[in-house]
Amino acid sequence: MNDHSTSSASLTAGELGLFQQFPSVADRSCALCASKYDPFHRRVFVRLLSLVAWLNIFPSTKLLSILWLIFLLPFALALEVALTAIASQYTSMRVILSALLIIVCILVPTYLAANTPQAFNPLAQVLFSIVLTGASVWFGISLNDKNARKEAARQWLPAAETACKQLLTISNTAERMRLTQETACNSIEPLLPKLETSLPVKQMVDVQCRETAEKLATLRDHIDSAVSHWEVFIASNCEKGECDAISVRIGQVRTTLEAKLKQDFKRPDCEQTRNTAAIADTDEPP
Repeated sequence: MNDHSTSSASLTAGELGLFQQFPSVADRSCALCASKYDPFHRRVFVRLLSLVAWLNIFPSTKLLSILWLIFLLPFALALEVALTAIASQYTSMRVILSALLIIVCILVPTYLAANTPQAFNPLAQVLFSIVLTGASVWFGISLNDKNARKEAARQWLPAAETACKQLLTISNTAERMRLTQETACNSIEPLLPKLETSLPVKQMVDVQCRETAEKLATLRDHIDSAVSHWEVFIASNCEKGECDAISVRIGQVRTTLEAKLKQDFKRPDCEQTRNTAAIADTDEPP
């Protein structure tokens, strides 16, 4: 193998997120990024690429590259399985471990007091009391976090879903206004007289059309960004089955709005082209 890595070009595991769970929503600008709700094979593939980038070893031939990827694939698979299992069972594991620790702190002192009273001295009693108190606090916090998460999801997820749908509608309206304005500008241009005296008017119309289009496009970008933030909130506070259902409903609204927008502006474009051609033919001198 040929190692072309350099210390300045290598990336750390923290920068690559190699030993971290994938975020709830992937970065849409990144084609090789994944979220924790993506299919398992995609998450393993992205984990494999991160592992290759972290090791920074690139074989010189295609065959060696394939063998290198095959060698790293089991490690990427095991890493993704481990991280997914730990993340999905983290809260439950805290509750179980704290409960087991409480049971141990109760049974062990009872056994010592019954069988070896001399070993259960005041120092041992204080130590067991401290551990039992800490375990009880840990158990209460873990159980409260789990219940609070469900309660927050039950209260805020419907409002967040509604906000996403309303923002998508506003974003679609902004895009509709931009397309309507673009159609109007394209309709005005052929109607302007082709004279030198009308050049300032054409320039003014062109500037106004461009500025309005940019403002509407910027408005839609801001609204889409707000939708992404709400989607991150939803994905971070919902259960897996509920997440899928909410994602499907939001996706249906987005698909319906986009389909209606394409349908509304497909036929007018054709009619506008015919009308423009007809007006241009009429304006031509005989």
